[in-house]
Amino acid sequence: MNIKIIFLVVILSITVFASISTGDEKNNKSLKIKGRCVIFFGLPQNEIDSYTEEEQDEINEVTYDFYYYSNEAIPFLKEKGIKYYFTSTDNIQIKLQNNKTITYERKKMKHIVGVILTDGKNPKVYLSIETDYSDLFKNYFKIK
Repeated sequence: MNIKIIFLVVILSITVFASISTGDEKNNKSLKIKGRCVIFFGLPQNEIDSYTEEEQDEINEVTYDFYYYSNEAIPFLKEKGIKYYFTSTDNIQIKLQNNKTITYERKKMKHIVGVILTDGKNPKVYLSIETDYSDLFKNYFKIK
């Protein structure tokens, strides 16, 4: 078995556990968030399995890079006291400071992985892989 695939499975297992262990993920259909945080999202394994083997290879490459660089950003988020979640839920609901709720449907996103940043006022979605998420976080959260 390819070492990248093994590493990806380990990373996915760790990140799913980290997301569930926060207690904020009520079920596998939606994740409800409020306050300042970062949400890393990607495909669940059952969706990956629905693709052809060739497509899965490409997806595995993208998700491997995504989770690798996402996990490198965790120490920065911890240091700055910013909550973070990894999820593959269908819906991500963000409750804003004005009590309005914005719902993002993961399946309607135009990329298989991404990041949602929220400060409680103006969530921002990034549908790509960053090699250094800390710059993205610094700009969004206005951290020096």
